Amino acid sequence: MANQNQQDNNLGLVFLKPEPQTSVTLQCGDKTFVFNKAILTQHSEFFAAGLKDATAAECEANTITFNDIEPEHLDAYLQFVYCRSVSESLLKERIEALGEHKKLVFLVKVWQVSDRFQSKALYTALGAQIAKLGYDREYSNQNDREWWVNNVNAAFEAFDEHADSQVKLRGQVVKQFILDFPSEHLHSVLGLADLSPAFIRELWKALSAHAFDTENQLRDTKTRAQDYHQKIMTLERNVQDWRKRVGELEDQVAELEEDRDY
Repeated sequence: MANQNQQDNNLGLVFLKPEPQTSVTLQCGDKTFVFNKAILTQHSEFFAAGLKDATAAECEANTITFNDIEPEHLDAYLQFVYCRSVSESLLKERIEALGEHKKLVFLVKVWQVSDRFQSKALYTALGAQIAKLGYDREYSNQNDREWWVNNVNAAFEAFDEHADSQVKLRGQVVKQFILDFPSEHLHSVLGLADLSPAFIRELWKALSAHAFDTENQLRDTKTRAQDYHQKIMTLERNVQDWRKRVGELEDQVAELEEDRDY
């Protein structure tokens, strides 16, 4: 089991400190993570399959090593798994409180870890959060806007273009960016030298689709407006007709009353 110094270095998981007989040790780079086995296997099909038949002694004695995951990404993944085991609201709070939460690429990497470990519920929840972060309206001045474009570009590059699910989420992020980013400033930030050609192409693809949708909405609105105008004209004619008929009836009533009085 990891010593106290190793646990203290793992700031996100210090509060867990599971007992040896209920824990599993994960080694990632120079960081050692000691995590609750029951929670991990409950929320990960990957770990459930690997640890299902392992005894407590085997879990304590053996360390699962990952050489292709950054420690901070595994740390965040474990935090999110723990928070989600408590409640969805705590997971959302933890995402929002995360020091790196404004860096989309960080969340993308953690989302990819959740996909790798087959944590389906967390994968879905993180994906939904990432899709909403195409643009943050707090970034209102030019320097902030340029930083945010680079932030989205870095996240775009982190997605695996050969995985359909990642390409789909990547497209959702770009679409959200196009929907939320102030259009009057879009041209100025797209001139940044460090934006990838693929990212720029995806931006223009999303922008074209948005323009097409907007044009269709405008046409539909005009059509509905014309229909409403026609309906209004018809109703006005009907009102005039009814007023005329009411007037005629009033005249007839008046004549009848005159005849009766006579």
